[in-house]
Amino acid sequence: LCRTSKSSYREIQEHHRYISLFLESLCRQDHFEQGHLVLKLKECSVDREIIAPQLARYHNRLQARGIEIERPADMIDEEIPLRVDVGLLSQVYANFISNAAKYTQQVRGADGRLRKALAYGREIIPDYFGLDEDGIKFNVFTTGPHIPQEERDALFQEGYQGKDSNNRGGSGHGLNFIKQVVEIHGGKVGYEPTLEGNNFYFILPLPDASYSF
Repeated sequence: LCRTSKSSYREIQEHHRYISLFLESLCRQDHFEQGHLVLKLKECSVDREIIAPQLARYHNRLQARGIEIERPADMIDEEIPLRVDVGLLSQVYANFISNAAKYTQQVRGADGRLRKALAYGREIIPDYFGLDEDGIKFNVFTTGPHIPQEERDALFQEGYQGKDSNNRGGSGHGLNFIKQVVEIHGGKVGYEPTLEGNNFYFILPLPDASYSF
């Protein structure tokens, strides 16, 4: 096969893998039998097995909008394996990144330079879930104006669509789905306005096993 054909074949394979993963995680028989999302846990590297494939999937869309992806050095070769549902958590990141492709805007930073970016990362929060029960916070940041104060409490409610959602597509179910997936993992979701933009995050319990920084 020529180089172009090989590249196209790999893209088809990757697309099939994404679709298969998403269908399996959404159409799992246990979901319907028990009437709620049911986890299929697997130990994995969140950066390599969940985030990186979704960034690759949305790469062209982000590039077309001139959005730079800022990768964190502390998540390369992830050293904190977590037991999560890879399919469901992949859809969490798919929703975050899809929203980033729609809503990220250019800003002028404190240094005077223009910036239009999607950034992600993680941080350990000691005792977040109780004494000696640490949490690991995963952040997805995008540049742009802050979400209005009056809208923030409704962000993760079913059917929520902000005033800035006109003509951008979407059903208003994505953030509520993220909330359900994170909470069934024993975690919490949230939003915070930060310098130069908006940060959506979720916090999961950190395994008891030792970890390194």
